[in-house]
Amino acid sequence: MNNKLKIITSLFVFLLLLNCQNEEVGLDTESGSVANAKKWLEINKPKLQALDYTKEIDWKNAFVTYGDEGKVVEVPLVLVANTSTNVVDDSSYKTHMRLLFMEDKNGAYKVYTIVITTKDLSFDNKNKEFNFYEVDSDYSGYLTLQNSKNKILYSGKYEKGKRISTPRKGNNVTAKWVCSYMVTVGTYTTCSNWVWVFDPNDPEWLLVKWGWNSLDDYNNTYGGGEGNSDPFPDPCEISKKTTLISQDSDYLSAKNTIMNASTDGLEHSITLGRGASSEVTQSPMNSGGPVNVVTNTTLPGAFAGLHNHPNNGPISAGDIYAAVKLNEKSTNFTTSFVFTNGDTYAIVIGDLRAAQSFVNEYPADQLPGMNPEFPDVLFDEMQRLVTYTGSSIEGKTMAMSYVLHQYTYGFTILKQQTNGEFKAIEVEKSKNPDGSEIYTLTPCN
Repeated sequence: MNNKLKIITSLFVFLLLLNCQNEEVGLDTESGSVANAKKWLEINKPKLQALDYTKEIDWKNAFVTYGDEGKVVEVPLVLVANTSTNVVDDSSYKTHMRLLFMEDKNGAYKVYTIVITTKDLSFDNKNKEFNFYEVDSDYSGYLTLQNSKNKILYSGKYEKGKRISTPRKGNNVTAKWVCSYMVTVGTYTTCSNWVWVFDPNDPEWLLVKWGWNSLDDYNNTYGGGEGNSDPFPDPCEISKKTTLISQDSDYLSAKNTIMNASTDGLEHSITLGRGASSEVTQSPMNSGGPVNVVTNTTLPGAFAGLHNHPNNGPISAGDIYAAVKLNEKSTNFTTSFVFTNGDTYAIVIGDLRAAQSFVNEYPADQLPGMNPEFPDVLFDEMQRLVTYTGSSIEGKTMAMSYVLHQYTYGFTILKQQTNGEFKAIEVEKSKNPDGSEIYTLTPCN
């Protein structure tokens, strides 16, 4: 993999590291803050990826610093032997990790993982002078920050305590999601994070290149703002929003209408919209053929479409490509529900620009009179993964979601659980000691 360093500026708090501010930092000699952080961790038990590779949480060498973002507690981790990351492709770099606890005014914590990657064999992970607010002037290497949902928030390269610019090379770099953080212990390797590699001509890349703090800064300068404004959609938040839609009485009414009509073996579709007072409205039901139906796109305030698969097949390539077109026609039309074999799935466009980029780079293969299909490079890989995920509808959907997320996170695929909640189908790949592949669902925290 070329250019392993990936940069994401999702949270402004971590831009402090970009600036390497030389402000005066105070050290808290009291043990109370450390004890409180330890107690919080023991009670809340966040599922931090780093702890899977931790031999010991070194509480006795924990310390507290103060700065613009208030009080933070840093705790060195003693890692399992031979633990490394792919932050950089060079075995001479060694990996160190810390937990970082950021306390709010109510005494609650947000916890992050700091990954320190350096060639400096004398680096002391217990050094209090090297901390969240101040990078040591002699430090050279990489700093990577991961949140409690095990997502990379920031990764930067440093020389002599200063962040150096790492622009993408060439003009043909395409925007896509790639593995940015892979952990290896012995023969076991797992990729825990997929992050966005920016296209040099894309507004999101310009956020990094020119130092804007948000897409609003870009849009205020150059206009834009089409589609959804969040460049890093959170699948867990998308799951919650999709669940709320499915609890609305008009959604339930539309679903019942479609399912009652589906006994004729045809596809049927209803669009949901919002009226002038934000009340949910329904379009008349459209009826189609055995494998296709036209979606109503003229309903004012359209935001979701519902249709059935009478052949009990999984979400199709046509459903994916159609979801992008629907969002292109209406900014708020981001959600498509699919009823099949007694289950309900959903496709949500979280980032229209990213979804459009994917469609442009991987247009559908379509023969006259046939439904769209994924191009061979995607279709073949999905078929290969089915041998691991299974040939059930859920297994095929897992394979689809995993493959698509190698190229874009513009859309999220979800499944409704037996308790009524929708869960994003986020799939993680790992390997057994014998090298065989494993694909598992990643739950929301």
